[in-house]
Amino acid sequence: MAIRPRNSGFSLMEIVVVLAIIGAVGIGSTSMMANTIKVSQTNFIKGNIINFKNRLLAAIRKDTSWLITINRNAALNCLIEDDSVMCNDGAVVNNFDVYNSIVTDPVNGTLVYQASSATAGFDDNGQDCNGYTAAGNDDCPFRYDLTLTLNCPGAEAQCYKPDITIQATFRSSPATADTMVSRVDPTEYNFWMDRSQKLRYEPLEYHHRVTTNTGGGNCTTGARVARQIPTEAYDVGDNATSVNATTFRLLAGQYECEVFAQAYQAVRGYAIFLRVGGADTPIGSGFSSNGNSEFTMGKVDLTLAADTNISVMHFCGQSQNSFDMGRPAPTGPGGDFSGGFVHTRVTCVRTL
Repeated sequence: MAIRPRNSGFSLMEIVVVLAIIGAVGIGSTSMMANTIKVSQTNFIKGNIINFKNRLLAAIRKDTSWLITINRNAALNCLIEDDSVMCNDGAVVNNFDVYNSIVTDPVNGTLVYQASSATAGFDDNGQDCNGYTAAGNDDCPFRYDLTLTLNCPGAEAQCYKPDITIQATFRSSPATADTMVSRVDPTEYNFWMDRSQKLRYEPLEYHHRVTTNTGGGNCTTGARVARQIPTEAYDVGDNATSVNATTFRLLAGQYECEVFAQAYQAVRGYAIFLRVGGADTPIGSGFSSNGNSEFTMGKVDLTLAADTNISVMHFCGQSQNSFDMGRPAPTGPGGDFSGGFVHTRVTCVRTL
């Protein structure tokens, strides 16, 4: 009897079937990976658009930023609080520039979006660019067009305090048709908002600035001592007058104030207060080691029914030297203070 060896391998047909299955699985995996990458890229771009949108929205919503925007756009002059110009009902202002308020420059602020430039836009990373065009530009494909409409109450043809409607229309104009950027739906990112009537924006600042390595004075142990703020840096609305080297006087009104105070070698600790009339509001506290400076900064909202004196008060548990209330540490070879150094600063914005 002939014996046939057992065939332990695959037939040619079986091998072909297995290879076909492996190939199909590989193609499917590659396709899934490609789709995953595309979805990730699209979400990344959408997230950057949303971030830009939110930055623009925040500047328009914030009162202090909006008031700088009003002051920096001549077409919005009728919204300035001085009531010198009335607004026309139904008036439309297109593509005004949007600004944000910053502590270092509360008068001019910083530019958030230059809508007045037809080529201003932003790229797929959410970064500002200058090269947007309706014909298409892959390096600068996105833009917002802004429209502001003024609405007077009732049937008034003109008014001093109109309501404001702002419409922001998102534009997408890449040069290449088949890209992730081209798949963005512009209608998803349009927004509109209403703002209340015009508000007052009148910033002012008093400070103590030095240009040499001199002291701000020492505090008296266990007492609150007035720090120097002798210099008016600016006062847009003429709302303040200097009383003496440690005090200025604010007119009645509503203010948003920020207080900055530096302490030097305050190893026993210190506390800063804003004295409004006869009442002290705590700003902050801290301590600094030998040979080093520390600073405290805080904000206070003031509603003054009458003209009121303002001072910055410094308290220390125990005076260590003659420079507790501010002394600059050297900032360069030999101690270069030519640019000035602020020991104390009070910045206020009148809003009503």
